[in-house]
Order: sequence, then structure tokens, then C-alpha cells
Amino acid sequence: LDPLRTHEVVLWETEMPVAVLADPFRLPGGPNPEPRHGRGRPLPPPANAGQGSGADGGKAGKPARRRNEPPPVPKLPGPGPFTHREYLDLALEAFVREHPNIRVRVVMLPAAEAGRRLQQALADGKPPDVFGGWGGALVVGHPLQVPLDPYLRRAERRWYHPTALALYRAGRRHWIWPRWVAPHAWWADAARVRAAGLDPDRLAREGWTLEDAERVARAAAPRPGGAGGGPAGGAGRGGDAGDPGAQGDGKAGGLVLWASRPDLPLHQLLRARQVPAPLAAQGTVLWAGPEGQAVLDWLEGMREAGLLQAVGGEQGEAFLAGDGAGTSLAGGFTPGLSRWLLERRLGIRPERKGRPVVEPGQEAAWAAPPGWAGDGARDEGTQDPALVPPGFEGLVLLPPPVPAGQPRPALVEVGGLAVFRQESYKGAEHTQAAVELARFLSRWRTDVLTWRALAVPADVTSLQAWRQEFPLPETYRRQLEHLSLGVINPDRRGRPQRLAVAFPVDPAAGEPELGVLARKVWPPLAEFWAGRREAASVIRAWGGPLTPPPP
Repeated sequence: LDPLRTHEVVLWETEMPVAVLADPFRLPGGPNPEPRHGRGRPLPPPANAGQGSGADGGKAGKPARRRNEPPPVPKLPGPGPFTHREYLDLALEAFVREHPNIRVRVVMLPAAEAGRRLQQALADGKPPDVFGGWGGALVVGHPLQVPLDPYLRRAERRWYHPTALALYRAGRRHWIWPRWVAPHAWWADAARVRAAGLDPDRLAREGWTLEDAERVARAAAPRPGGAGGGPAGGAGRGGDAGDPGAQGDGKAGGLVLWASRPDLPLHQLLRARQVPAPLAAQGTVLWAGPEGQAVLDWLEGMREAGLLQAVGGEQGEAFLAGDGAGTSLAGGFTPGLSRWLLERRLGIRPERKGRPVVEPGQEAAWAAPPGWAGDGARDEGTQDPALVPPGFEGLVLLPPPVPAGQPRPALVEVGGLAVFRQESYKGAEHTQAAVELARFLSRWRTDVLTWRALAVPADVTSLQAWRQEFPLPETYRRQLEHLSLGVINPDRRGRPQRLAVAFPVDPAAGEPELGVLARKVWPPLAEFWAGRREAASVIRAWGGPLTPPPP
């Protein structure tokens, strides 16, 4: 970039809870919503925030680093908590110190509007220079989008989460600068998994099937005549969850699905089967096809057997206020709610305390797990460390179950940055300035963005700080890293490889607006969870059953 020329770059940043997780029902005693920017105690300016990308390494007494080494971990001005905007201000202060001729104009977007506003801007030919978002709001391969490859050296790609890069690759190019990866994890109590005759370490490593989930649900269900008054703690045909803590051993029995947003459990199960999106471009409900029918039939069978509890509405409020964190088999949670429940289960308070910062020289890398070569082949004679140690009595983090014989992918939601040019082209230097901003923000303490979600930073610099500061026990950290990279599946030649799919939609498919989903998809599902509709009735309400396309 010409140092004598000033560039103004527009950044659209999607708001997310960083300081604390907003409780879905704002329960008394629960975590409070994130305070608005500008309220509360002002933060002191960072002392050395300019160490983010390491472009001036070796100057002003800073230790020089080698060309192919990732930048050091920048220190934060305090232990936090920060709001998203306060974090972003710290990052931009550091960016401007390294790039004084680039000015950044920030527009904060509500998460519910970010995808729609970006699509409208692209249709008008006037997208922002850089867009920060996650999941279905991220686009891939748009004619106005700028790929990473011309600006990212091959050596630098090793500094990024390989699964996050691969999921947003199309046309032999990478399109998203990743910031974090959040697996949508179900969980099962390790002791209950063993009671079902299954190996919890193998399930964590390779995923599980619907049959496995049913076996664990039967092991987790209360004994006949125990407390709870009925199958699965009082969950009858109507789906009444009853008191989740009323089981004989103090834990909810059977499979508990969080259905406060009625489509989320089904969405996770169908995306794990690689159904690309809930709706087709013309508005057809894709879930009305054979895959959706099969999943709803399975859920209906589980409910009729007394092995399923769907909690939502007032039941969900009681679930969170009561012993919801004590469930031994559960799914359908968002990454944020999963973390809140796990911290509550383990007695961890959401407030952050001061912790030492990782010192320069400590290494982190997205290396293949021990015993696995870089091409996915296993090194013979090497023993893999257990993700779930023998005798471990906690929870096993798992992807959503799939039918036997099908691929078992992890389900991950990726947060990242996309760079765009406008129809009225502003020149190569302006595009370079936007790329430098996206590159910097994708590496500057992205672990802060994972503080209130069950997520992993997507760059090795932030990964160092995250590994040291992650509050959950080591076993959970290793399980979470494993899930974020993908679970082990055999390839066509029978060799092990990692497999993951993006959530909530395939990157090549457009994400439908939330309002459209609420009108077309949610009402029949809400009645299904309440026991007022059968599976076949839900499919008919969606316009099905759809005939599968010819091969």
C-alpha cells in the first residue's frame, strides 16, 4: 500500500454476546444481557495492542520473528468482560497503529438482520468492504467477493483452522477469513454410555447412530416405579417435560431436546444428514422429503416409548431454572446455551477473572492428532490419546446422531470475515486495504469472541490464549477441539479422515430469513413437540411428502 494515500474501509460487524450470555428467559439469578456500548466503566487504552499481526516485529525493541511463524499473542488491557464493540475498538486501535493510512468506519448489525442486509447490498452492487458474521450470513463465491488465495501465502494457511477454511472453499478458492468455530454438540453422560454397552471414547471420536442414541436413552430413563410418575420423568404422549430434576437419581431421564425454538433439534438432525437447507430457493420446504419424514418418525417413536422430552416455552423456563444442567442425554442447544449449561453443571461462574497471558515462544498449531498423518492416513503403531479417559464420569460431547451406515459428520458453525469489492471499482489498493483489515481481525484475540459460546478460535495465535484460559476441564477442551475439526470417518479406501458440515446451511445454499421459517416451518413443529400432531401430519403441513428427484 502507498503510505502517502489514505483509504477508508467500511466494516459491517454482526453483534454477538461476548461479555455474558443473555439468558433466553432472563431468569432471576441468571446471567444478564450484554450491556450496551458506552455504558459502564471505560477501559484503559491497551499498552501493547499493536502486537496483533506482527507486521512490525523487530522494531522498537520487539523481538523479531521468523517469516513463517504466526504472530505473538497480544495482551488485553484487563481481564474483561468486554462487550463486542469494546473488543472491536481494542482490535481497531491495534490495527490503526500498524496501518495508520487505513481508516475504518464500523457499522454494527443485529444478528437477525445481518444476512438480509448483506444480500440487499450485494443486489445493489454496494456491499461493505469487509463483512463480519457467521453461519448462513456468510456467502461464498459471489461475483463481488474477493477470495483469500491471492493474499494468503501457503505457509500462512497453517495458522488457520483447516476445517473452517475447507468448509468455505468453492471453485478451488477459499472465501472466508475464519475467526471461530462452534460445534453444535449433543451430550451424553459417560457412565450412561457405558451402561448402554457402548464405548464413550469411540463415540466421541467417531460419532454415533440413532440406534446408539436410543440405547443410551433407555439406559438414562428412570426405572419403572421411580420418581417422576411416568415414562421419562412424566413425559407422556403430550410431550410434557415435567420436572427434569425429578428422576430417582436427580438427572433427567431419556433424551432431552431443547425445543424452545421448535426447528432447532430437527435442523441439527437433518443438517447432520447433509440436507442443505430448510427451504429451497423457490420456497419449497426441503424437510418435507424422505429425510425429514425419517427423522420425525424416529422422534415420534422415541416419544411413544417414553424416551423423549421436548422442553420449550414454560417448560423450558422451568428447565433452565431447575436442574436442566443435570440432564444426562440432551441435544438441540445452541453453542451459547450449551456453554451456559455446562458451566452451571460444573459450578463455574460466568464472570472472568485475571489469568496469565501466554508468553511469546509457546507454540500452538492445528496439527493432526497423534497417530494420524497429514493426508488422513493413520500411522501404524501409534496410540491415540483418549478423548474420554477411562473412568471419566462427566459428559461426552457428540455430533447429532445419524442412521447406521451413513457418514457421521460433526456439525460446526463458523464465524468469519468476507471481503468485497463494489460495482464501482475503487482500485486494487483499496481492495488490499480491505484484505489487510480482514486478515488482522481474523488473528487478533479471536478467543474473546468465544468467551460465551462453546467455540474454538480459528487462528493459532488466539488458540494459544484460549487453551490457557478455557475454564472447563481439560477433557472438555480436547473434546471440543476434536469436534471442531470433524469426527473420524472412513474414506472411499477405508482410510480414516475427518468429516464436518457447516451449520445452519450448506455454504452454497442461501439461508432463509428467520421470519419465513417462523411462518412456514415452525407452527407444525411446535404442535408436534406438544403432542398435537403426528409426524405424517407435519410433513403434509409442509406440502409433502416430496418425491425424491430421479437419480
